[in-house]
Amino acid sequence: MSDEEQEAPVDVSSDGGKLTTLGVFLLIGGVVLIVSGIVAFARGDQAQDWNVVDGRIISSEVVRHTKVRNDTFSGHEEASNRYRAEVVYEYTHDGRRFTGDRVSRSDPEYPLQSQAEEVVDRYPVGKDVEVHYDPGDPGTAVLEIGTNRSVGVQLGLGALCLGLGSLLAIAGRF
Repeated sequence: MSDEEQEAPVDVSSDGGKLTTLGVFLLIGGVVLIVSGIVAFARGDQAQDWNVVDGRIISSEVVRHTKVRNDTFSGHEEASNRYRAEVVYEYTHDGRRFTGDRVSRSDPEYPLQSQAEEVVDRYPVGKDVEVHYDPGDPGTAVLEIGTNRSVGVQLGLGALCLGLGSLLAIAGRF
């Protein structure tokens, strides 16, 4: 084979750099998801020690929020709908009337309207409910204590991002 017929060497260092960069971004995203999930879990767990009083649902409805974002690749705007259960209740503590609008400490927005409707169906207008309020701040209250499934999903996604990010960062170095 002559010098002219020899193939030029392939530079794979840029692909490794891309993998390492992607891995680092996934690692950072995983850490953010896990830390915020732990905070949400702790907040939900904290409400278990709150005082309980009787209350009543005064409004309950599903509200749609439309989020618009620009797709940086295509330049087009993309709209997506999210749904939230807006439940308002009243309760009395030491002779003072309060209203609350938190079902739980981590009220999520749902991608499906039916998910928000499930929450609203549990709390129809006029229903008597137990209200858990913060003894240090009686105006802060929730209907449900503990955490919801979204916190578990968030922690799982965070762990997945950490694992995948670690693999990509290591693979990019070889």
